[in-house]
Amino acid sequence: MRCTTRLKLSDTIADTLMPSGAVCYAAKPNSFIVGADGQLYKCSVAFEEEMNQVGKLQHDGTMELDLDKMALWTIGGEEQDVGCQNCYFRPACQGNHCPLYRMRTKKRPCPHEKRKLKQVLNLLC
Repeated sequence: MRCTTRLKLSDTIADTLMPSGAVCYAAKPNSFIVGADGQLYKCSVAFEEEMNQVGKLQHDGTMELDLDKMALWTIGGEEQDVGCQNCYFRPACQGNHCPLYRMRTKKRPCPHEKRKLKQVLNLLC
């Protein structure tokens, strides 16, 4: 198959295939959501879950963090999952495509791009 035009969307998809391109923002240690009351969260779809409330922003701008809760989000992908350690897609997602999915289901959160790699490569063509 020969490609003659390039979709703008392909740039976004290509970024996902790059090292750490498919890692969820919640898995990144320096990524937080700040609530109106100063509460710090890791994930924007689990505000009510206790494990997502990882700390508090203090009035002086410092952060008080629960390091055990932080570890739930930032550790646990490729470090503990043998399947991830042996995966060809590991550089892109590092086993942390969705830490919330892993915590809720105890299953590996493989990204769509890995599961549909042939279609993704055709889009990038």
